Amino acid sequence: VNGSEANEASQGQTVKVNATPAYGYELDKIEVYRSTNSATTVEVVNKSFVMPKYDVTVKVSFRKAASYDIIYGTATNGSFEARINGGKVYKAQSGDVVKVYTEPKDGYMVDDIVVVPNDSAIKDTITVTNGSFVMPEYAVQLYVGFKGEEFNVISAATTNGSFTVSQTKAAVGTWMQVIPKADNGWAVDKVYFTDANGDQVRITSSDFSFSMPARDTTIT
Repeated sequence: VNGSEANEASQGQTVKVNATPAYGYELDKIEVYRSTNSATTVEVVNKSFVMPKYDVTVKVSFRKAASYDIIYGTATNGSFEARINGGKVYKAQSGDVVKVYTEPKDGYMVDDIVVVPNDSAIKDTITVTNGSFVMPEYAVQLYVGFKGEEFNVISAATTNGSFTVSQTKAAVGTWMQVIPKADNGWAVDKVYFTDANGDQVRITSSDFSFSMPARDTTIT
């Protein structure tokens, strides 16, 4: 009454019923009736009623809240899951904040997180902010895309010739090509790159191509 908790009210005062459901439940109904005769009911509008000239009993009922599917899309180069309070979920209630946890493979990073209605007839846009979204009142599909991180290509100093590389920076898995050019009277001997472990690996392909590792690589 007047913003304060109360167990009594004067006739004519407006009484607001604050009902807080536990997680997984929602408000079903609020009933108010004469304490000495449950058949004598008091009208409840917007969770409020006007106190009559007799004692009343307030009864609040809750029901299980509806939950909606979270349908996982297929991901490559990483994995992901939707969580609520740290636990993986396949369903959520409308209004729940769902956090998308991602785990890219080495050398990859999250490209985008997309949440769309499962029903193509629903044209709503579901916003993902800082890896989280608010569950709507319908099932959704969840997708996470991963892309290769870009790493530097470092050209070491050489003598009796020179070389160029097709790119100076590239994502993991990109096919790179080293183009050596020997000075007059000299020939190309060997070409190396450093792999994901930092080890020097000889490039044996005839066109001196190699797959970009998941780290900066040095060409010698």
